[in-house]
Amino acid sequence: MKKRRTSISIILLLSSIFLILSLPMKAQERKIRFKSEVEKEEAEKKLQEKASQKENVTFFQGLSVGADISGLLNKVFGGDYQYGDISLQANLKNRYMPIIEVGYGKIDVTNEDTNIHFSTAAPYVRVGMDYNMMSKKPHLPGYIYLGGRIGFTPMKYDYEAPTLIDPNWEGLEIPIDYHDVKSNVTWFEFVVGLKAHVFKRFSMGWSIRYHSRLKMTKNENSEPHYIPGFGKGGRTNFGVAYNLIYDLPF
Repeated sequence: MKKRRTSISIILLLSSIFLILSLPMKAQERKIRFKSEVEKEEAEKKLQEKASQKENVTFFQGLSVGADISGLLNKVFGGDYQYGDISLQANLKNRYMPIIEVGYGKIDVTNEDTNIHFSTAAPYVRVGMDYNMMSKKPHLPGYIYLGGRIGFTPMKYDYEAPTLIDPNWEGLEIPIDYHDVKSNVTWFEFVVGLKAHVFKRFSMGWSIRYHSRLKMTKNENSEPHYIPGFGKGGRTNFGVAYNLIYDLPF
């Protein structure tokens, strides 16, 4: 009988020791399980918040008007040509931003070395789109963008140069004096720019533009020295724009 009681006591003692030792392990398991459940709930909550933010981004975010003043500054600081344009840009989902730019450019210059005179004054238009590279960070006061434009100008120009003497016919003079020469020019622009918020609805921005001429109506006797909206004549060139921008209140 005593042996039986002793055996039961030993079994109860071992069970108690096992139970005491298992309590911290169970508590740790519960803690880990609770922690994982909390992390899971937080992750689900964050996903819901992100989904809600995406849903809250409406398709149409507004309109802005801008003015490029770099061409006016060029003339002030002694440049040969001047231009200016205004733009209207839409904001779609804070990511896609179609734009139209309408401007006017002119030049009237005489080369002191060759005595060649060139002048033109014509409107131009550009149509394209910018892409907001920082659309996932709307809390920032500005953004970097990439864009493209198709530009066009229906220009006329005057081209005058000293009279040429034909070497084969003594005394034969060939006048070089062309007026109102028509030349329609189409080009493409690749744009990299920055827009920064300044005050309330006002922003400022600048961009670097690579121009590539696509098509030009040529004259057999001359080519334009300067193309409004494009810049100096040639197949390609670079330009810089500096814009003052106002976000319309609707």
